Amino acid sequence: MEKTFNPGKAWLVTIVALLLSTAFALSQFQPPAVMLQIMQTYNIDPVAAGNTMNFVGIVATIVSLPAGMVMMKIGARNLAIIDLGVAILANVLGAIAPNYEMLLASRALFGFGYGLCMVIMPQFIASWFPAQKRGLPNSITSCWVAFGQIIVLNVAPIIVNVTGNFQNVWWFSTAFCAVVLVLVIFFLKLPSEQESQLDDQPGKGGEKVSVLAGMKSVSVWTLLFAFFVFGYVISAFASYFPTYLQQDLAMDLGTANFCTSVMTMGNIVGGFVGGAILAKISVRNYPKWLLILVLIISGVGLCMFNMPSAAVVIPYAALTGFVMQMLPGTVFSIAPDASVSPATLGITLGVIGIGQNIVGVMGTAVSSFFQVTFGGWSALTIPIAIFCAI
Repeated sequence: MEKTFNPGKAWLVTIVALLLSTAFALSQFQPPAVMLQIMQTYNIDPVAAGNTMNFVGIVATIVSLPAGMVMMKIGARNLAIIDLGVAILANVLGAIAPNYEMLLASRALFGFGYGLCMVIMPQFIASWFPAQKRGLPNSITSCWVAFGQIIVLNVAPIIVNVTGNFQNVWWFSTAFCAVVLVLVIFFLKLPSEQESQLDDQPGKGGEKVSVLAGMKSVSVWTLLFAFFVFGYVISAFASYFPTYLQQDLAMDLGTANFCTSVMTMGNIVGGFVGGAILAKISVRNYPKWLLILVLIISGVGLCMFNMPSAAVVIPYAALTGFVMQMLPGTVFSIAPDASVSPATLGITLGVIGIGQNIVGVMGTAVSSFFQVTFGGWSALTIPIAIFCAI
């Protein structure tokens, strides 16, 4: 049967899928936006407050691969609806949490939903867009974390100043997720057989393959490691670059945080430019482009904690964000062809999700170990160099 590409429907689905992922990013980064208020309310130290983020990463890493398996069974749309239900429940529990333990439990539940979320958006894009046209939507939607961060970091202070209660930020996230759930129910649909750009759809009763068969592609595991390197460099940057700027370059807190936030601006520009580049080059050359990106990311990673002066920090942060954001769209555009078969795309996305999530768990720990062991921020170059070389 000849395939029919419907760009209007494809982009509508892409926008709704982007809002779905943005809802999860917004909910994920609630604690950093009100960290001081959390510590004061529950009388906890920074380590305990940081666990509100770590628990999400740990659970999401465990869930990533099973998420792909579940999507193969029930379909991406049903998984999206269930996932948003989990996010809404987790946010409500966080909004009413009377103590730190309940807040932590709500974050663990949210981590379950966050892990499921990873596999949904690329599946819809792969289903609606032909291979040569996937680069732009994959690159634009890869900015979902940046979009979520921008929203919550700017909305949270307003909510806290107006209401005097940080937990109202959780209510805001609940409302955001509820609106997106309505949009998902009405507009997030898999294409018909004629419109589908894949030969088979998970959850549609197509080709039956085992999970192990879906994990046999070496390319899939290569994509996982490429995403791991990307995630590790970003994790080191987000976790320690502001502190490095304060201690080694004598910046004040506000200046250090602003310089670091420039990366997010670079992310959004890089997402759109990366998509335009993928639209211009042949699908056959995507792996070569991925190699180029990994080499560039290796370069910016090795420079991260070796800034020659404060004057280069802002241009460096903008360049880092710009280059970094090109990689996720490339990985997700390669994923359908790297899969053993179209039916195992969910497994492929689950494996990539492991690489995406595990750095959130171990990235901070590895970096801090090298900093403490060798007594300086430049020591963080060692693990970055090892991962990038591999």
